[in-house]
Amino acid sequence: MDSRARAALDRAGFRSEGSLGAFANPSYLNGHDLIIVMTREHLHDVHQRLTNGATEVTMLRNLLEPGSNLDVADPYYGGDLDFDECLDVLTRAGRRLTSELRRRLGEDSHGA
Repeated sequence: MDSRARAALDRAGFRSEGSLGAFANPSYLNGHDLIIVMTREHLHDVHQRLTNGATEVTMLRNLLEPGSNLDVADPYYGGDLDFDECLDVLTRAGRRLTSELRRRLGEDSHGA
C-alpha cells in the first residue's frame, strides 16, 4: 500500500491492515452477480473477460452520481488532500453500495 494512502486511512480512523489485490479472471468474474469497477478502463477490461450476461458491472462513482460514468480519480501524483478526497469518494460510495445491496436483499438498510 502506498504510504500516503495508509496515512489518509489513518487520518480517517481506518485501522485495518488492508488486503492484497488479486487478478479477476473470467471464472471469478462470471461467478458474481455484481462487479464494481473504479475506472472506464477497468470497465472495458472486465467486459472483455466476462461471459456471464447476467452479471451486472457498475462504475463505483455511478453509485453516487447515477449515469455519470466518472472514474475514481487516482491520487498517486497528488498530495495528502488528493488522497483524502479519494478516500471520501470511496467511503461515500461504499456506504451507498452497502445500502443498495441491503435493498436488493430485502433487508432494512439501517439494520445489522
